Amino acid sequence: MTAPVDANAASPINDPQPRLSPEICERIIDHLDPFWPLSRRTLLNCALVCRGWYAESRVVLFEMPVLRTREEAIACARSLTQIPLLGARLRHLTIADPSGPKSASILVMLAGKLPKLASLHFYSVSFEHCSMRNSAFWSLHEFNKITSLQLVRVTLPSARPFFQVICSFPRLEHLFCQDLRWSVARSTAPLPEHHHMPLTRVASLEYDLSCFEGIGHILLGLLDQAILETLDLHPQVSAAALAFTQHMLDIAGKRLKDITITFRASKEDGRSNIQPLLLFVLTDTNFRVTLRALKAKQLTNKQPRPAEQAAT
Repeated sequence: MTAPVDANAASPINDPQPRLSPEICERIIDHLDPFWPLSRRTLLNCALVCRGWYAESRVVLFEMPVLRTREEAIACARSLTQIPLLGARLRHLTIADPSGPKSASILVMLAGKLPKLASLHFYSVSFEHCSMRNSAFWSLHEFNKITSLQLVRVTLPSARPFFQVICSFPRLEHLFCQDLRWSVARSTAPLPEHHHMPLTRVASLEYDLSCFEGIGHILLGLLDQAILETLDLHPQVSAAALAFTQHMLDIAGKRLKDITITFRASKEDGRSNIQPLLLFVLTDTNFRVTLRALKAKQLTNKQPRPAEQAAT
């Protein structure tokens, strides 16, 4: 038999769980670097679990978003429309779309919504079969605060849109190109003169000279007035690559502070064929600069022995 209930008894007090102070939450959020995927996931999980973390976490996550699908881009664009202040916080954008040709639509959706965007990275992106490709390339002019551009494993129809992309940013200072691909092989049609906007502010160039054939002279023309201080080249050994490297060294001149040049050669070429190239670069330069790393590298299929790995 249950005990009688006292009508005058006080109702139990709803004692909430203790919460961290806002200051401590902000320090934890600041400690989690959103650049690293695990930290981003941790921050996102905290924002989803604790309502008090939502606003602060969203601001941090929007500083360096990584968009991999069109759906993510739609959600990002919707948030930027609803809260324009988020767009002012976004400084670094990475578009990584290995699953399909959605990159063009992502650029069109975000054009005009990121007034402070300074760094734009494309990773494993293909513009080969994008119906909105032309609109996307023209929309790049709206990202007029870009100072850093990275193109890694990017497939473009030809060299023409490549130059259209890199010449869309008048404030560009850092250009990184690695593993470029043209869907139309050896497409080197000359560009109209009005597309040749010199890259006068570029201070850092990192390029593995992929898709180099036929575009070297155009790239040299664009960089002729650049204020290069950092040069990082990884060319396959060839006379054309050597000539391009020599011209880049001449353009940089005495301003150059940090240089890394790695000549790549197949095993069949042999190291004896690489050494004369190195001697030519070292003895035929017309400037005074300390070479940080100028070396030859043989590409072989042979795996290094454990002793060799320990030595490196």
